[in-house]
Amino acid sequence: MSRKRSKRLQPPDKARADALAERGGKDHQAASGPSEGAGPQPFFSAAGMREVVESVVIAFVLAFLFRTFEAEAFVIPTGSMAPTLMGRHKDVICPECGYPFQVSASDEIDNNTGLRKSQDVVSGTCPICRYTMDLRPGNRAGETYPSYKGDRILVSKLAYRFDDPHRWDVAVFKYPGGAKTNFIKRIVGLPNEAVCISHGDLFIKPVEPRDFTRFRTPDYRYEDVPIDLREFEIARKPPAKIRATLQPVCDNDHVQPKLIEAGWPARWSPWARPGSAAGWQTSKDYRSFYTDGSAEGDARITYRHVVPSYQDWQDLKSGSPPRGYPAGGNLKPQLITDFSAYNTDMSSYGDYRPQAGHPWDPHGGYDAYGERIDDESGLAPDASVLGLHWVGDLAVECTVEVESPGGEAVFELVEGGRIFQCRIDVATGKAVLSIDGLETYRPTATTRVRRPGTYRIMFSNIDDQLLLWVNGKVVRFDAQTSYPHLDNTRPDEEDREPVRIGSRGAALRVSHLKVFRDLYYIAQRLGPGAGGAAITDFDRSPYRSSDRGEVAAALSDPQAWGASAKMRQVAFPLGEDQFLVLGDNSAESKDSRLWENEHFPHYVSRELLMGKALFIYWPHSLEKIPYTNIPIRFLPNLARMHFVR
Repeated sequence: MSRKRSKRLQPPDKARADALAERGGKDHQAASGPSEGAGPQPFFSAAGMREVVESVVIAFVLAFLFRTFEAEAFVIPTGSMAPTLMGRHKDVICPECGYPFQVSASDEIDNNTGLRKSQDVVSGTCPICRYTMDLRPGNRAGETYPSYKGDRILVSKLAYRFDDPHRWDVAVFKYPGGAKTNFIKRIVGLPNEAVCISHGDLFIKPVEPRDFTRFRTPDYRYEDVPIDLREFEIARKPPAKIRATLQPVCDNDHVQPKLIEAGWPARWSPWARPGSAAGWQTSKDYRSFYTDGSAEGDARITYRHVVPSYQDWQDLKSGSPPRGYPAGGNLKPQLITDFSAYNTDMSSYGDYRPQAGHPWDPHGGYDAYGERIDDESGLAPDASVLGLHWVGDLAVECTVEVESPGGEAVFELVEGGRIFQCRIDVATGKAVLSIDGLETYRPTATTRVRRPGTYRIMFSNIDDQLLLWVNGKVVRFDAQTSYPHLDNTRPDEEDREPVRIGSRGAALRVSHLKVFRDLYYIAQRLGPGAGGAAITDFDRSPYRSSDRGEVAAALSDPQAWGASAKMRQVAFPLGEDQFLVLGDNSAESKDSRLWENEHFPHYVSRELLMGKALFIYWPHSLEKIPYTNIPIRFLPNLARMHFVR
């Protein structure tokens, strides 16, 4: 299943402006009625009519000038920037773990005509518990899942008239392949740079004249282009951009009880060396952990990326134990990948409602929602949308209650077998960063985590830089927290258990744990006439087939995955006034990487830039108050109103 989504922007309906103008006329009419004691007068005097006409004309002129020179509103139809900006989509809440998420519904609409197609999104997969929801009309749960228009955004047209575009800006521009079409992407490459995509990250260097020829072959076989990454330096996102683009991996506030009851291992659990006590206690609901700090050494809890498959849920729904975790068996955790729930939409053409004898019919032997789901239903997600690329750039966030006057809280992230650590002395608030193998790397800072209290802490290892937030604010260290690019681009066994939280002599209660991953940019560059296969990084795939089971097995064996995968690197040279633009949803974005396939250049010229995306000003209205059946139509989703980052 391969869909490269181009983000075309559509101005909102102008009918509302006409309606406002009409109401303005009536209001003026009432205000300029006959004065007291006057004789009979016409409904409108000539002067009154002229004043109304002048007011309406001035209003339209001002609106036109504002739209032309200041800002303009657009509606986003597709999901190439999801989840930062969403196109047409469904808002759903997982019935198993209660996690709210979005699924693309762009395939339901013809982007060229704006008309509804005979195609519906029939399923989507939760990013937390991986349960596949039946979204079809007439599903057994009796739920309706409407599709909503994309985000409405305001775009500043003056932004680039008085200032140069900056890296990581979200910009609107005219598509180089058709000047009447508006696209929106993130600017990642600036004029006179060469930009390399490698292992999901972006690297930059000053462009050289030879780069325009050496980074491609005459036959556009980019896998044959030698690229020395030592010539480049990584492009690091600022903290605000990092937080705005984090993708959910695990939210421990949404533990799935049915999985635990069936014997599925909890993702977060205490760890102990053989023969010693774990030092942590787990709450009955598996959502929080406590240590009194009495254990010797570092007592810790560890995140293991054990995710149920479609087949596991199928077994569980039928009353059988998940075959992925047989009784007494040892389920192997997997590598964290670039999975995105937004891309798990499965679509069906025509009439797909259950009919007698049809495999979707519960009475025909299968249950499309409750006890049995099978591949014939069309609900099962393709392996290609379940995340094929290992992502090592991670972040962990949690609430820490310090209940002792001393000791240390320890946070660790693993990437490519290397351990990235932050230790906080809860007596003094002193935080120290360290990296396995880099003895001179010891940035130090003073934090607010001092003595008993409750703190919200986030620790990230993204773009070759360690960052720490306490209560939502970035902690400033006495030295740079960035580090040189390391040779840790292949996964290790420890990457299946890549997040740890520990204590050394501190009484801590940890809750509201969340694990995130960074954006992953897929290294692809298609030449003219290239095929339309799914976009991947692989010149040689680590997967023997596209079967979901084969993909899961490969992700459970990091050494084999790393040995068999040959990862692609691609580079894009940029000249004067040329910009490289990419979508945040790399697997579904028709951006600079793919334009040469349509015989257009890979860059956006400065004259095609229209403006900078500023604000999501009117997300779709909510159908009902979340987690209730109380309708609240016409009330905007205020939680989605925010500045675009």
